[in-house]
Formats: sequence, C-alpha cells, structure tokens
Amino acid sequence: MSEPGTGPSAPPNTYAAGNSPTCSAALAAHTAADLAVAAKLYHETLKREPHNAEALHNLGVIALQEGKAREAIRWLKKAIRRNPAYTDAYSNLGLALKGAGRLQDAAAAYRQAIAIDPDIAEIHANLGMVLKDLGLSDQSRAAFEAALGLAPDHPAILTNLGASLVNAGQAKEAVTHLRAAVEAAPRDVNARYNLAKAHFSLGDVKEAAHQFECVVAIRPDFAEAHHNLGHALLASGELDAGWREYDWRWTAKTFRDGQRRFNRPKWSGESLAGKNIFVWSEQGLGDKILFAGLLAELAHLADLCVLETEARLVPLLSRSFPNIEVRERKETQSGDMDLSGFDFHVPLGDLPRWFRSSKDKFKPLGRYLRPDPGCTADCRRIYSSLGTGPVVGVSWASKPPKGVALHDLLPTLGLPNLTLVNLQYGDHEDEVRRFEIDTGLIVHTDPAIDPLKDVDGFTAQVAAMDAVVTIQNTTLYTAGALGVPTFALLPPAPDWRWLGNESVSPWHDSVRLYPRHLADNAGDQIKRIATDLKDCLG
Repeated sequence: MSEPGTGPSAPPNTYAAGNSPTCSAALAAHTAADLAVAAKLYHETLKREPHNAEALHNLGVIALQEGKAREAIRWLKKAIRRNPAYTDAYSNLGLALKGAGRLQDAAAAYRQAIAIDPDIAEIHANLGMVLKDLGLSDQSRAAFEAALGLAPDHPAILTNLGASLVNAGQAKEAVTHLRAAVEAAPRDVNARYNLAKAHFSLGDVKEAAHQFECVVAIRPDFAEAHHNLGHALLASGELDAGWREYDWRWTAKTFRDGQRRFNRPKWSGESLAGKNIFVWSEQGLGDKILFAGLLAELAHLADLCVLETEARLVPLLSRSFPNIEVRERKETQSGDMDLSGFDFHVPLGDLPRWFRSSKDKFKPLGRYLRPDPGCTADCRRIYSSLGTGPVVGVSWASKPPKGVALHDLLPTLGLPNLTLVNLQYGDHEDEVRRFEIDTGLIVHTDPAIDPLKDVDGFTAQVAAMDAVVTIQNTTLYTAGALGVPTFALLPPAPDWRWLGNESVSPWHDSVRLYPRHLADNAGDQIKRIATDLKDCLG
C-alpha cells in the first residue's frame, strides 16, 4: 500500500490577537477578512504606538494568511521582543517557520509557546505535526497524546494521533482514536482515510475498501484514496474495479513516477491488429520485472512492440523477449516525447488491467526471464563447490514491516546440509557476520555481483539456486519469473499483488506465499517455510 497522500490535518490555528482599544477597528476589519484595510490600520496603530505587540503580531498573521512566511516571521519576532510571554505570537511563529521550511525552529517556537501556556491543545498538536515531518515519530506521538489529554473529543487531534499510530505499526490502537474522530466528524476525509489505512494494516481489506469508498464519495478527486481503494479491492480479489481505481496512481501526489506526455493516445485495450505500440516501464525494479511477464501477450497482438526501460534492465529483457525491441529510457528536456511511427503508448503497470481483468483470466506466467547461460553456469559451479547439499538463496532485509532479522530465519536456514547464498542487496556484512558467529552457519556472499547495479548478473545468480527463501522484494519477483522454487514471507498487511491469494502466487506457480496476518506471527510462518522447503528439497 502506498504511503498516505494527504496525511492528517493539523488542528486549525487560532489567529485571534488581543483586544487593545488602539487597534479595535483594525481587528474588526481583520475579522471581516478585509486584510488590506486591517493592515493599513495596524500600521497606523504602530505609528502612534510603535511598541504595540498586538498590532505587530496581527501584521504577522496577515502575512501568514497571504502566504508570506518570511515576512510573517519578521513581524512575529518583533511582537515577541515587545512581549516575551506572548503565547499566540510563538504559536503563529511556529506556523510561519514551518511554512518557510525551518522545521527545527518551528518546533522550538511551539515548545516555547507550550512552556508559557501548557494547556492549549492546538499548540501541542501543531508541534506533533512538525515533529512528524522531522521523522521524530515517538516525540510526535507524545505531542498528539498531550493534545488529546487537553481536548479528548477534538476530531483533528484524534486523527493526528491515530495516523501516527498507524505509521508506527500500531494499527489496532489507532482504530479506536480514528473511529472516534469519524463519529465526531463523519465527513472528515482525513479521519476516514487514516481509518481505512488502519483497517488495511490489520488485514481487514473489506472494511478498508468501505472506508476508502466513503472518502471518495465525500471528495471524488481524492486521488490517494482512489489509488489505495484500488489496492484494497485488488487485495480482495475484485480485479475489474480494482484496476480502474489503481489507474488513479498517476494523480496521487505520493506516487513516485510521473505521468509522461506523448503525442499518441494511451492504449485502452482496443485492437492492436496492424498497430505499433510503445510500452514504458514504471515503478520499482520488482514491479517492472513482475509486469514484464505480460509483454509477450501484448506483443502477440501488435505488429511492433517497443519497450523503454531503465538501463540496468535492458540486457536481461532484450534476451528474454527477442521479439520486442528494448530501449534504454531517455529523458527529454521538456518531458514530452515524440512517438511518430507508433499508434499507442501504454505504461507497463496498465497491462494487468487489460490482460488480467478477472481471476478466471489469470494463469501462471511461466519462466519468462532468460538469464545469461554462461553466467548462470559459472554461478552454479561456484556455489555447488561450497558444499554438498542444495543451494538455497536468502533475502531478508527491508523497511518494516516487510523485513525480518536474518536470525529470525534460523529454523529454515538451519536445515541440514544447505549451502546458503546471500541474495540480499545493500550492505549487511555485519549482520551476516553476527549470524555466522552465533549459529555456526555460513551465508556465502558473491563479491562479483551487485544486485542493485548488475541486474543481469543477479538474475543469473538467482537462476543458479535450487530454492529461494525471501521476503517480498525484487528477489521474490526475479525468482518467480525464473521458475525457481520460492518461499516468500509476506508482511502483515495484505498486498494487492497477490489478489487475495494466500498460499500460491497468482503470477508464478513456483512461488509459495506465507502471509503474516499479525506482526508477531513471523515465527510460525518461518516454521512452515522450513517444513515446506525440506519437503521441496527432498
């Protein structure tokens, strides 16, 4: 599931600024949203009373309202110099500093406001938002909890706290707060959006889909909610509707890839007889490998099929699909691309929508990757010489909750007579060394292959395995596309790619799935993998 698109809203800031009789007319104009008149009157007040902190503060507020964060900072600091105990000025200074991108300074301003008056819930909540943006999740959550203690029924604070708990992997606790927020404000899309995320994290995809549907009913243009609704529907096995919602990824702010501009229409499933089609890859390496499995079916329909992809995939995919021209992606200065000679273009991630629109249309993709035969033979020879038993590749590390510790896989990796090969990308030398010291097992790392840079070499390496034990990552998709027996430990939240399947991948009949419905049951699934791997290897 993608990261949250709009995130929870901060509680509304209070721009009230005092009741000095010298600026009452200015306050009246300000309250009526006549900012030009209010600013003029505040300046007139300052001519008579240059030390009037309220007028200085309110000019800062007007600058904030006009989106002029730096100007606001100057006025608000002047107000604070005139009145060092001015809580509102510190609070709005925090808002202005955040608007200027100075998050550390904003947090300091909010903390100063709290030191002066610790009983204002909104200031705690705004501090929590800044700390969240700084990546200080524990401190952010503590600030939201303090805010909730002061305003237990505040919908936005309930939403903020709930969202922070979801992001911290505490979805069960989050649901309580987010349901309360929805009950207090039924049309608050942020509360419902985060409630949907919480249910998805708990594996309740039906309720997640329902809440996402409520969100888009309230705000039809909420692209992130549509996109994640697609994930929930696909994870429930509702493919036709799921693929339609998945198409909203292009307008979701958090989607990594941008929609590209071509001078030919996007293919929408119409006949390709006598037509030429240009395919461009998108998303991460694993998804590119997964969706590439449908290229042969597309190429069969068209006169000419050209695939544009990243350079590290060109050798592998050129060999794997000899009837498709594979080109390295080239960026243009304008972002536009001339497709003269083509009739259509299509992003690679759209292919499942047109070729796998329902479960009855699913069939295993088979062994569609063709590794370099010489490199595969070399890898096989080298790894077989390291021991007398089956060669098993292992990949384990990723961001929570996908990854596990290498030690956690011991029940599987400790099976007798295995030759273990490290398929994990990144630097994990220290973890491997500790595992070897603690267990007496050896996990062989091939220094000649960098999985991130040398995709062709990595594919040959995986092809040399008798079996692979992995988490959900590029290793999984590569091994599946090669037909290598693969045992995949899935994260607690259901993933849309498996389309509701919980034992065998719908894409690859060589991949067995082991979903963790709870974050703490990885051990049970790893024991299952150990049993199944032992049976597989005989």
